[in-house]
Amino acid sequence: MLKKRILLGAIMLMSLKINIFAGEVNLYLNGVKLGGAAPISLRNTTFVPIGVISRELDLDVEWNNPSVEISNNVEHVKFNIDDINAYKGKEIFFMREAPFFYENRVYVPLRAVSELFGYSVKFSDTDKRIDVRTDIITPPVKEEKIEFERSPNLNWGIWNEINFYNNHQYKSLYLRDFSIGKSYKLNTTHGFETHHWTPQNKIIFSGLNAQDEGFVHIFDPEQMKTIETISTRIYDYDFNTNKLYYYKNNTYIAYDLDTSTRKEISRDEYIQLTQNL
Repeated sequence: MLKKRILLGAIMLMSLKINIFAGEVNLYLNGVKLGGAAPISLRNTTFVPIGVISRELDLDVEWNNPSVEISNNVEHVKFNIDDINAYKGKEIFFMREAPFFYENRVYVPLRAVSELFGYSVKFSDTDKRIDVRTDIITPPVKEEKIEFERSPNLNWGIWNEINFYNNHQYKSLYLRDFSIGKSYKLNTTHGFETHHWTPQNKIIFSGLNAQDEGFVHIFDPEQMKTIETISTRIYDYDFNTNKLYYYKNNTYIAYDLDTSTRKEISRDEYIQLTQNL
């Protein structure tokens, strides 16, 4: 478990260097502009320092690395660094992104924290402002509403979610480790997204990168890492034979995942082998 946490922390830091930016976005509470550290936009989610949101919403904060607990006179919510689940009493709620460390601060998803305490969040891209209202209630998403696709050994579950940002559709893929009760975001893509479990409990998922190039990842939940990436937009997977068929560099390939061997095949063979998948 410790190795997983260290690995995910390293991945998050790499992501921050590439994707994080603090823009001129202002935060308002019930119409009053708030000061303090600026909100951060990361993968279409707005984060704020936990000190800012807790102070303005009059919440108590208790830090016990790697968890942070926020409470008021009525509600008590627990978050974990790198965990996309929030824990409210005996209930588990889903967040699109996990809390993280940045510049000696703990940043939490603004919408998730607000909605867990019964407040609403509205973002205006035109005005570059975010409004939190404590007089409008917006319910968060409970984990029990999520339909998991379970791994063959039943230890893991995956699910995806579609959301929109700046008139673009994004698809995100998430992983749930039922043995430790923790969830992770695996990928967000603005293009197509497909995913499969293999008999060995690996995950095959696809999408488009920032350059609009197609990819297929083979991900191992036990190691919490991608063990192989194939650059392609065209692929099919056969669970029964554990073979991946794909098209790359004008060549059709049959990839046997059990033996890690590849064989070039003709277009007609590709069509015949994949027509019922």
